Amino acid sequence: MPDEDKDEPEVTASVNDTIVVLTKVVGREGLDGAMLLEWMDITSCMSAEKFSGMPSVTAAMDDVTMKYAPCHGEAVVVQAQVNRAFRTSMEVGCKVWAETLKTGVQKDICRAYFTFVSLGPDKKKKKLPPLTPGTDSDNIRRYAQALERRNIRISRKKVIEETFQVMLTRSKSITALDYRPSSTLTKRSVGSVTSTMDEEKDRSPVSQARRGSIAFLSTTKPEVLLSKEPVESYTESVEMVLPQHANHMGNCFGGRAMAWMVDCALVSATRFARTDMVLLSIDQISFVNPVMVGDRFNVKCQVNHSFHDCVEVGARADAFTLGKGSKHALSAYFIFETRDKSPVQFLLEPKTASDMRRHNEALGRKRIRLKLEQVRNRTNLQTMRYTEESKLDLIYWNITNIMRVYNRKLLADAWTIHYRAEAMEVATQTGVDKVTCFRATSKVYAPPELVFEVLKDFTKYRKKWDLVYDKGGVVQKIDESNDIVHLVMKTQNPTQKSRDFCLLRSWRSDMEDLWIISYRSIKHHLLPEDDDDDDDPQNKNKSNPNNKNKKNNNNKSASASSKRKEKKVPPSPRAKARKRAGAAGG
Repeated sequence: MPDEDKDEPEVTASVNDTIVVLTKVVGREGLDGAMLLEWMDITSCMSAEKFSGMPSVTAAMDDVTMKYAPCHGEAVVVQAQVNRAFRTSMEVGCKVWAETLKTGVQKDICRAYFTFVSLGPDKKKKKLPPLTPGTDSDNIRRYAQALERRNIRISRKKVIEETFQVMLTRSKSITALDYRPSSTLTKRSVGSVTSTMDEEKDRSPVSQARRGSIAFLSTTKPEVLLSKEPVESYTESVEMVLPQHANHMGNCFGGRAMAWMVDCALVSATRFARTDMVLLSIDQISFVNPVMVGDRFNVKCQVNHSFHDCVEVGARADAFTLGKGSKHALSAYFIFETRDKSPVQFLLEPKTASDMRRHNEALGRKRIRLKLEQVRNRTNLQTMRYTEESKLDLIYWNITNIMRVYNRKLLADAWTIHYRAEAMEVATQTGVDKVTCFRATSKVYAPPELVFEVLKDFTKYRKKWDLVYDKGGVVQKIDESNDIVHLVMKTQNPTQKSRDFCLLRSWRSDMEDLWIISYRSIKHHLLPEDDDDDDDPQNKNKSNPNNKNKKNNNNKSASASSKRKEKKVPPSPRAKARKRAGAAGG
């Protein structure tokens, strides 16, 4: 008689076996973001349960960006599949597109990533069966990226805290994360320097569409922006959870709860901006406690940060059960943008310590969104080695690539503006090669020759305008307009060691009204890569196959180290280069 208590062998599932498709047609009333979230949550839940074979609940949702609003008569197709299964949680990728039924033209609406956990009869998390991506290249890519997104989610709190500390200490950095809006924009004094709008128009090359949204330093009169306190955007809404809102497990359906939060957040964003706002993206929705039928679902929303043409709205939902009190149910962060993509005419001015904390943490979430975008658009970028044979090719592409970016600077649709503060602007662009490019621009009223020399110099000026710069110097001079430099940069986290870079630097000043300094990361024989440059011990073990033999060679290492004490070992080429960089950096 077979042993009934013996566990059956686990069957490995395939990603293709978890695909679920939902198709809906948009009615005359249109489709809002709240209803779309319900469809996405339903489809993703069915995919998760199809894989695990157990009831599954939503634990979180993040990385959602709305690209297109479907019209009446169009079919909306929602497709979900499990990208990767971990021990007790799984990532479900959800893709939504619209199809014009008469022509067959398809347009992407959005993509999202859900985190689900499966529950057993005791309502506790259960271990998930293994999942294989198969041989499909797209599934393999999603499988690998799911782990990177999970690592980012785990480090989310740390990244936000680091950004908050940077803001708290007011340390400047090239990432412009220290931007803290203040009422000084509305009350700023320009000293003895005054200028009229006609003078500004003559002085500034900025187009009329962008003029007025940038406050120039010292020599121009800044635009008067009205400031608002976060409390002016506060919105509260209470819903009764009825039986029709419950899922097959008796809890309030996650999609319905998210829809209520989106509706409340939209009111909050519109109250602040006083213009039509639309849902742009969802940073994260975290499900803390279940909401049961009969509970009062209380949503509170408030604007945390205002950017150029969008705002971040923080939302918190509590579930009140009669006779038991209230409990935290959900937390979410939504990004709303102006419908016509015009600049937000109000500046958020935090007043209380709590407002300031939310304001600074919003910048940390902005960093996380950019990291997730890099994961989504990642390609195999190779760092080329500098040789005499590759020299001309490297220099050519070093100049060509930066000129390609420069030539697109006037295309408004090509760049997404993330920060705009006084004379500083930071934007990103994703090209057809799926590589994300960052652009930081600043206006300085000084002779171009002087600005050019300041940006090129390592010894005298660099530490004055680049506060993450530690030291640097020229490793090899190629010719009069190209060289190879070694830069050592400080990290924002004091517990991490400095990072050093080997860069090909090319500069051109012989072009009419155009001065260029371009850097490109390269490999060079004078700066060999050290194994100890990697902070991740796991990567160290993977990259160095000799590490697994260290335990067997302890005695040999001890004797070798004692011999090295007696015999002076010459410094490595890397150490020599760092010493030269330190001397050059002064």
